[in-house]
Amino acid sequence: MWNWYNERVKQRTVNSYVAQELTTNKLLQYILLSRTAVQQQLIPSALVGLGATRGPELENVLAQGEEQFIFKPLCGLQSIGINVLSREEAEKFKEEEGTLWKMSMAEEYRLLSRNKPVYLDHLVERGDFTFEKAVGLVQPLIDTRKIAGGEVFHTAIRAIVCNEQFVGAYINYSDVPQVHYSHTKKVELFEERGFPQLCERIVYTFLDESKRLDSERFRTDLYQRFFRERGRIERTMIPINGVLNTVKGMVRRI
Repeated sequence: MWNWYNERVKQRTVNSYVAQELTTNKLLQYILLSRTAVQQQLIPSALVGLGATRGPELENVLAQGEEQFIFKPLCGLQSIGINVLSREEAEKFKEEEGTLWKMSMAEEYRLLSRNKPVYLDHLVERGDFTFEKAVGLVQPLIDTRKIAGGEVFHTAIRAIVCNEQFVGAYINYSDVPQVHYSHTKKVELFEERGFPQLCERIVYTFLDESKRLDSERFRTDLYQRFFRERGRIERTMIPINGVLNTVKGMVRRI
């Protein structure tokens, strides 16, 4: 009811339903902004979990990082579920590329022949988004450590933008990598030339792109765009000399 009212008032009091939902999903935000003028501000990200890993995508993230990476739950909040990974730990996600869970070729063929979900995008096609709680993103770890008062802190900059107007920004200092309100040691005003304009441009682009999405299909449409552009791993069963063999490869849907 609140969203219905909000869409009809001249000066909206909260974000639209679609924009609000997108703020809770890191991958959908990434997909939405990946074709826009602010795409250069996006951190390289690779989807992992439930067989979602794609070699080239993960390799791109690994190539742009150093020795530490970070895993973020797709729909996490308040730093819950965030883990710092070594390069070796991040590379292990390559082993998970493929089906939703480890299965034999025979089981995979049996499920495919019965039109059962085997790959992540099969769930999207069915409108089943329960997988969002079981997957996440791997990104290069950005070193945010700063020295203040003779101590080394991890930091995070938070900006406030209201009605597409920059209000202000502050920097949090924490003694743990997960910089959140509950871990904050101190807070300072953050000021940097060009930063207000950057924040306004990102928020404007995000809201403008959100308006173009159908409120009933935005999840499906964004996920399908993602899977269509990255391709997917699937097996094609081919009978050779009376024996069922399998060919595994990338399929790019048009």
